[in-house]
Amino acid sequence: MSSKLQRKEQIIKELQQFDNNLIYSKIEELGQRNLTELLQTMPYSKDNDFHDLSVAVCRATPISNEDLSPLGPSAHKNFGVIPEAWNKHTDMMSFLAGEISHSGSNFTIVTNHSNVIDIALVLGGLRLQIKKHLEVYGLDEYTFSDKTGIVISRGITTTQVALSGLNMAIPTVEAIQLFTNVFFTFPTTTSVRSKNFPSKLVRLSNELTKLEIEKFRSRGGSILAIAPSASKDLIWREGVHMQPLKDGTMDMMKGWVIPVAITLDGSEPACEVLKWRYINDHKDCHDTMRDIARACHRQSLIPHHYYDKHSLFEEAKQSLSRFRKE
Repeated sequence: MSSKLQRKEQIIKELQQFDNNLIYSKIEELGQRNLTELLQTMPYSKDNDFHDLSVAVCRATPISNEDLSPLGPSAHKNFGVIPEAWNKHTDMMSFLAGEISHSGSNFTIVTNHSNVIDIALVLGGLRLQIKKHLEVYGLDEYTFSDKTGIVISRGITTTQVALSGLNMAIPTVEAIQLFTNVFFTFPTTTSVRSKNFPSKLVRLSNELTKLEIEKFRSRGGSILAIAPSASKDLIWREGVHMQPLKDGTMDMMKGWVIPVAITLDGSEPACEVLKWRYINDHKDCHDTMRDIARACHRQSLIPHHYYDKHSLFEEAKQSLSRFRKE
């Protein structure tokens, strides 16, 4: 047995010592900040794999593009701008299809962190548009689902999606599983720390997720979608202030990256797929987030500020706090 497999089994045993139901109530509090007309709360159930703290990934249970297509507009009224954005990059999609077909390079899609499900909508939009490029290699959308994944906060496991016009609600995780694999993480953000999760739980959970992602990407030809943590507390008159990337996120970004800037909820909803690039180091990661911030500014006309140092971010946070009190 490999050392990584042994470590995985050890972590699972340790995570199984935690009370899923008790921890769920804390995770539910974390998920409250994501609630919208679309995302509603859902109760804990031991029958849901994604409510088990020892489960770091839920595998895709894909449906056809024909069945998936109506769900996009039901999930967000402005979903249509996302497929349009991908359609402007047919050469990129053709290349991605080739990499998927012969287990070539791994790619990471990186977006700004606005609404928690925006990253899922971005990946779902790509899945709808890349099918004809996959068919050139004798593949279909089911192959895409097998070779792609999304990294998302465990807070999403406490929500369900109310699909407009369809008079139904399904667990958000199960909705995402209809087109991709889902990896869970405990973001190391202020909001997570404020809930006083056991540090051992957060550390082990994220380590298990890292092991699952490494295994997933070891085959090559994968696409992983991530939305680095942001703070909605810092949306104010001066614009949107984006937190610095964490080291773990930057390590995940190394290699080929496709940046996507998305602002669905403003008066001018937009999605822009930026020029793909190869990430060598942390500087490249920070530069990529600045490019996304500038694109979001162009789209929304609201300034977006990205900070590459935590000290600068905290300084901005304190300044905004003083401004609000005056």
